[in-house]
Amino acid sequence: MRVIFILFITLNLYSNEILGEIDKFNLPSLNLTNIEARIDTRATSSSIHCTQIKRIDNHIKCKVLNKIEIIKPISKIAEVKSSNGEKALRYFIKKSDIEIFNKIYETELSLNDRTNMQYPLLIGRELLKKGFVVDVQKQNLSYLSSNYKE
Repeated sequence: MRVIFILFITLNLYSNEILGEIDKFNLPSLNLTNIEARIDTRATSSSIHCTQIKRIDNHIKCKVLNKIEIIKPISKIAEVKSSNGEKALRYFIKKSDIEIFNKIYETELSLNDRTNMQYPLLIGRELLKKGFVVDVQKQNLSYLSSNYKE
């Protein structure tokens, strides 16, 4: 008689944190708290809503979320394709801290007028590669575990 062993492997997800499709995050380096964001696995980079974007030498000056004015060094200028397929040059800033599950991650943000978008912050794959998976049926998982809530 032959005995057949079947090995069941459980998907561990490599101990990644799970984010929902929508969440709220703090951006300490920009002095912003509880900013609503959409997690977008199709987007390469992360983007934040800015207006009055003006280049001054190697820096960018803009108004973030219609709240605060910032001047930051430009990390790069790159062509980005939006969700509607249009391509545009965007400015990026580095060393933008974002708090996710009470831990601080450094990320690069593109600056874009997101007035017509539902969420002022978009989180893309470059940040998600730092140890996150997305469950689109969930929301506000990081916010609900946060030490700072509204």
